[in-house]
Amino acid sequence: FGPSLWLADGPEVSFFTFPYPTRMAVARLPRDSCSNDNNNDTENDGLWVWSPVELTPELEAEITALGTPRHIVSPNKLHHLYVKDWLDRWPTAKLHSPPGLARRRPDLHFEADELGDVSHPAWAAGIDQVVFRGSFALEEV
Repeated sequence: FGPSLWLADGPEVSFFTFPYPTRMAVARLPRDSCSNDNNNDTENDGLWVWSPVELTPELEAEITALGTPRHIVSPNKLHHLYVKDWLDRWPTAKLHSPPGLARRRPDLHFEADELGDVSHPAWAAGIDQVVFRGSFALEEV
């Protein structure tokens, strides 16, 4: 998609009996963002993963070739189906929650604060963020 931005399509999932396509985005974080994550890597390999899809062996190989996921973002209360698989594979990645998801998924360890209208400091240098409001069912980051 771009020099530091990639997309990957996942399988269709059922949403109230309707087939629903899945797609994720991956961005390479600026070097300064990676150095603040208390990791020992000095390489610019930190990845930001938005709305992770099913982690197949092929996708895992592609992600590994790009770098190491440092931040995994579940953008709303529905896009969390594959988060645990990603955390199992990259346990040092930090998981970020949209409004309401941390209460819905107490089995997952999220960063302390839910995401809001201000970009998280770990990616503020390269990624803007806003919460889309107005749906009775959910908000999306």
